[in-house]
Amino acid sequence: MGTFLLVHGACHGGWCWRKVNRILRDKGHEVFSPTLTGFGERTHLITPSTNLNTHIEDINNVMFYEDLDQVVLVGHSYAGMVITGATNNMPERVRHLVYLDADTPEDGQSLSDLYPARMKEIINTAKQRGDHVLMPPIGENPYGVSNRVDLEWFVPRLVPHPIGNEALTTKVSFSNSIAREISKTFIKCSMNSDQEAQRNYEERGFVYKELQTGHDAMITAPQEVAGILLECI
Repeated sequence: MGTFLLVHGACHGGWCWRKVNRILRDKGHEVFSPTLTGFGERTHLITPSTNLNTHIEDINNVMFYEDLDQVVLVGHSYAGMVITGATNNMPERVRHLVYLDADTPEDGQSLSDLYPARMKEIINTAKQRGDHVLMPPIGENPYGVSNRVDLEWFVPRLVPHPIGNEALTTKVSFSNSIAREISKTFIKCSMNSDQEAQRNYEERGFVYKELQTGHDAMITAPQEVAGILLECI
């Protein structure tokens, strides 16, 4: 049986993996879906100093204190940064990396390096509001979630993402030679096939998968997500 460690993205919490958790556990697998500092049931812990390194430490602590080994480590969206840094620190505990429509940084890159114009806009908007957070999107189908029942459950649980203390410019380390040899999968969530993206990710050593669904595939396509994860054991 496999061990899965599922890490949520910005503004979410461990709660967002509920559907995938149930599928994997029903098949007898061990599943952990912790909430990062400052989100979900831990939203009261958010501070201006909460940043990427805080979240990397969160995941490394789960692996250590739960004594996890041979982990399929999954990161959604922003958590691609988190699982990259956590694996660099504890590569001996990780079997396979899965990036679910996630950031895939190289060694020494930050979110601001990956998306310079977008991150500058986010920082400026936060300054204008006078706070240190990235507000979750508000719209008809945020994160590609359009089902009414899902929206009623999902939207009230979204919380601001901390961007204080250079959170968006914190660079991730991925220089550990053992970590860099770990196999990895990228799952692109889109309604359209993207051959250029497939070529780019495969050239970087990823197994490339596509799901025709919105960004939050763990909510909109849990069976499909679970199926791909099971291939990674």
